[in-house]
Amino acid sequence: GSLQDWTALVEQMKQRDIKVIIDLSTEMNAVPQEVVSTWASRGVAGFNLAAPAIINSIVNGNQDGKDTVIALREELDSLGDEPMILTAFTDLDLTQMAHLYGDEVNEVHVGPLFHLVSGASLAASLPDLTSTQVFDYVNNIQNKLPASSWPAIQVSSGSSRVADMTEDMVDAVNMLANMLKATPIVHAGDELGLSTMDWTTVRTEQTEAKQSGGNSHLAVFSQMAELRHTETILFGDVRNDDIDGCSIITRVKKGNPGYVLIMNMNSEEATIDISKIQGMGETIRTRSQSVSAAVPPPAQDSETGEQTSSPPVTAFSSAAVRMAAREAKLFTFVPNFE
Repeated sequence: GSLQDWTALVEQMKQRDIKVIIDLSTEMNAVPQEVVSTWASRGVAGFNLAAPAIINSIVNGNQDGKDTVIALREELDSLGDEPMILTAFTDLDLTQMAHLYGDEVNEVHVGPLFHLVSGASLAASLPDLTSTQVFDYVNNIQNKLPASSWPAIQVSSGSSRVADMTEDMVDAVNMLANMLKATPIVHAGDELGLSTMDWTTVRTEQTEAKQSGGNSHLAVFSQMAELRHTETILFGDVRNDDIDGCSIITRVKKGNPGYVLIMNMNSEEATIDISKIQGMGETIRTRSQSVSAAVPPPAQDSETGEQTSSPPVTAFSSAAVRMAAREAKLFTFVPNFE
């Protein structure tokens, strides 16, 4: 398209509070000042450093790579009142990712090198999608990355989609990405549970289902995205548990509702006790559930055979949470900090 097309696109994105980040390729010890300043003047909010040689240099502990990124950051910081974003979207594991933050991460989660770093996708990091893998992955985020760091988590990658790996757990993986203290990176179609299906048809069907109040991958994803704006998810503590093959992620913050995501990774139904998790309330209430969740058929009047309108049960004891096979559910509760 033309420069006019680009300008119109950026303006529409800004109206929707969407930041435009483009790939930037450069050589070691070189800062492309003219390229950076030109695209900054055209409205981009930042750059993703697409330079494997520089990334690998930093991971291997070489100073040249660090110096190149520091010089690039200084150039970006000089371009305006609002700092431009510098990201590194990679396929590194968490241990390798740690090098890309730099020597010290400040209280607003920014290190001296990149503002935002991502590594291998969830689809690639959890090939068997077991509760043990999820538990280890979440623990590694908390323990292998620098203190105060804020990672980005790619749900899928171009060659590894969640739906290709395990279609019945698409919602579980999307829910997990949105529950962590990180920024989810979503590729087009992840919110619909797509692999190679007809994108337009599926989106139309799921949009209609969402608007009519029905459950769909899009509805689940939208509910989780809304949750990202709450104080609990933005600033709350993360608690990570593995109970009887179920992955449990709990988020709590004083003065706010608590949220707990339970993912039954088993091929059979499970009833688990989560009441002993620190801060857990006695009663939990369903907020969202995966599309694969088993929904009981409507009750029928014994005389007329007509369906009755009795509401489904949504409140449960945290001491006995019943989960269908391969089901994911998000519950809310009143935290107990005593």
